[in-house]
Amino acid sequence: NENERKTAIKEVRRILKPNGVLFANYINKKQTVFYFAKCGKPFNEEGIIAFENDEYEKLADFDTFLSISYCTNPVDFEMFLSNNGLEPQRHISLDTIAYFMSEELEKLTEKEWLILLDYHYRTCESRTSLEMSSHGLVIAKKV
Repeated sequence: NENERKTAIKEVRRILKPNGVLFANYINKKQTVFYFAKCGKPFNEEGIIAFENDEYEKLADFDTFLSISYCTNPVDFEMFLSNNGLEPQRHISLDTIAYFMSEELEKLTEKEWLILLDYHYRTCESRTSLEMSSHGLVIAKKV
């Protein structure tokens, strides 16, 4: 819940030295909906609304993952860090849509894989990639 996140970030700020660096990752809320659909567990209308409103307790019977997780979006995560004294320095898309095409990726040749990987490295900080990614990483500095 929000209080636990604030308590955790307060502790991070306490132990970080001035200008100390935090590497913080998150689960992209938008992609979580598609993840469940891919796994054959699409949300019903009430479930989508509860998920969008962070009412995870209403989803306890849907999937246990949601009882131990918190999902957010790239903009809100940056804002959360900024509002708590941590200045985002870099924001990186960790997997874009790769999770959803794992079978296709397994079929790539070594050369094709390296080309795709190079492309990911060049585009992983774009807003488009961040929105598409299932997971993001923010590198932030204590201010």
